Amino acid sequence: PARIAVIDRDFDGKVDHMYFGDMGGSLFRVDIYNGQPLNKLLNGKKIYTTSEILSKAKNRRYYYAPDVAEIVFKGEHYYAVTIGSGYRAHPLNEDIEDSVVMLKDKGVFAKVDGLYTFPTLSNIAQISPSSPSVTNMPSYDGYEFNLSKGEKVITGVSVINSKLVFSSYDPSSAGLVENSCSAAQGGGRIYVIDLLDGSALLDNDGDGDIDYDDTYVKLDKSGIPAEPRLIITDPDAPTLCIGTECADTIESDDDANNKFKSLLAKISGAKSNMNQIFTNSWSTEIEPTTKDDN
Repeated sequence: PARIAVIDRDFDGKVDHMYFGDMGGSLFRVDIYNGQPLNKLLNGKKIYTTSEILSKAKNRRYYYAPDVAEIVFKGEHYYAVTIGSGYRAHPLNEDIEDSVVMLKDKGVFAKVDGLYTFPTLSNIAQISPSSPSVTNMPSYDGYEFNLSKGEKVITGVSVINSKLVFSSYDPSSAGLVENSCSAAQGGGRIYVIDLLDGSALLDNDGDGDIDYDDTYVKLDKSGIPAEPRLIITDPDAPTLCIGTECADTIESDDDANNKFKSLLAKISGAKSNMNQIFTNSWSTEIEPTTKDDN
């Protein structure tokens, strides 16, 4: 299986829910009932499958953990579970049609006989270049943001300020020449879309329409792109980096005529909310914990 996302919903230092995918394109949730005897401690179920049996194009795989965000919007309350698929072991594969999904798990906020319920995720909106937007999103159980054939997500996805941010690798731009001794590299893209409905956030290509083509920009560096990382040295001006390609996530006059900066500036918009984060509640693998700071 892929890496595991763990949720401590009541901040007591104990895991309450776990989400993870597998190499078959399925997504699972396991609930942990802390304090219960061993035979009642765990309860889990597969909640979604993005692959299709005997389908070469829908033979999807999950390598990384989902990112999960609690959403309260327009009368709905759910965990937005997001994850992207990609055949990391064979990045040059161009047969599979991969995607990024956002699934609404409302079961974690509903109990029956003392147990959290599992969602029925059957009505999933499909987003593609031909169908770039979704109307009446509350009537759907989530959406599937479909990538071009061969394009794949082989890093984690991130939810930042109600935006879904991820990079992708497109081997079709490898530019292979017959009998060439050079290695195939391909190219990468960075996507920033609205978490709630998968829509584009601006008319970044200047064609007068806000559509699928405005959800991403191509990266300058060739090869497999790095996972997008948010760097907060200044809470008022956080920076997003994909490898060595970085930009502020705050809108400014410097964004004009720069599609990369304009797209990333939509993450925070006119003002950053990062200074509202309670830093004493978290630590990272790089920075030491702030719990003992004066």
